[in-house]
Amino acid sequence: MESDRTTELRTATAEEYAGLPEDVGTAAMDLDRSLSQAEDVFKMLACVPFSEVQSKLTTLEKAKLDALGAYAVNSLFWNYLKINEVETEGHGINAELKLVKSFMQRIKEAEDKAKAPRIDKEASKRFVRNALWDEAHGGAQHKRKSGNDASDDIVSAPTKSAKHAS
Repeated sequence: MESDRTTELRTATAEEYAGLPEDVGTAAMDLDRSLSQAEDVFKMLACVPFSEVQSKLTTLEKAKLDALGAYAVNSLFWNYLKINEVETEGHGINAELKLVKSFMQRIKEAEDKAKAPRIDKEASKRFVRNALWDEAHGGAQHKRKSGNDASDDIVSAPTKSAKHAS
């Protein structure tokens, strides 16, 4: 029943927009459609307990969800003030929005840090140990094959594994 009522409301609002200039009417219908979609999402979220949703999220995802909720509420309130012609320049809502944006930036930095490549410490230690072993035993001596071209292949001294193989 409720969906029938919502459909009736959407039809009624479409008729209301008929008297507006075409570009304004189109923008108003798009806004109405977007708000209806947002309402559907909120209804869907209201069906599931918030604690259940959060229990399935990682810490970073929880932070993103919290920041998104705070930003949505604050931006809706900012829009409410603007629609009611309240001056927002000196209003506390701007500070709140700025604070939430800074939180969102910190979350993004944490995501980027989590995606950054990790150094394999054990592999690094092996590289350094092997390089020091090579230096202690004569270093990596390179000789050029005889030839005229500067891009000739380089022949290197036997490696550690080759020395121990014999």
